[in-house]
Amino acid sequence: VSILDNMSVSISQMSQLEGAKCLDDDWTGLKDRAERKKRQTRLNVRAHRKRKAEARAMMVKKEYHVQPREHQISPSAVAGEMLIFAINAGNFKPLPFDPLKSEFPLSTDHLIPLIQYNVKRASHTNLAILAITSIVCVGSPYKTMPLFPYPRALPESLAPTSLQLTTPHPPWIDILPSPRMRDNAIRAIGQFSQADYCATFSGGRSGADGMIVWADPWGPDGWEVTEGMLRNWRFLFKGCQDMMTATNRWRATRDEPPLVWELD
Repeated sequence: VSILDNMSVSISQMSQLEGAKCLDDDWTGLKDRAERKKRQTRLNVRAHRKRKAEARAMMVKKEYHVQPREHQISPSAVAGEMLIFAINAGNFKPLPFDPLKSEFPLSTDHLIPLIQYNVKRASHTNLAILAITSIVCVGSPYKTMPLFPYPRALPESLAPTSLQLTTPHPPWIDILPSPRMRDNAIRAIGQFSQADYCATFSGGRSGADGMIVWADPWGPDGWEVTEGMLRNWRFLFKGCQDMMTATNRWRATRDEPPLVWELD
């Protein structure tokens, strides 16, 4: 009997390759510095997202218990619940639902509720892409709403910026479609109310002062900034050339004049 017959070899993944899903993720042995850095960054981003998702899931499991809703949500009340942005993961509480006192009253114009509904779908789609679960109420009708078809890989537009990776911030900021917009929001933490922001984001009381999603919600190209949104939250869009370009492209389809704001 050969000595080799009695030997066993344990093979485990190298720690620096944790999160690798295919051969293209393996950077070890690469001589091309740029390609090596690209693969390392991809693994770091993937690991960062996994850690955040696990931490948030553990936080919800250990600290929070949300009772299921006792009432039924009718289709006409789709626009009647506060946008999930208003929930601060650090102080998580289910928002009470009152269709008569809601931040998003159902307008007589059927287009407005549709716009608001799509904004919520878009928000939940980006939450799904980033594996963020801690700011979705258990039992919420929006938890099971149909999402936009989204890619398996992390879109470049949602990849965390250096500021996101180094600065504590509410998780709702991570789903904003523009990197510069996310950085602007992080720098302005404490200077604005999340509840006011999310009320405007989804249209406000008029239903026409928020954001409009026309296409893929994970990138700036799919969004339009309305005049009301820009008027009330101009500081969030400073330097966002991507959002301005997309906005004016959508406005041009309706023969509307372009919106212009500070890019410096």
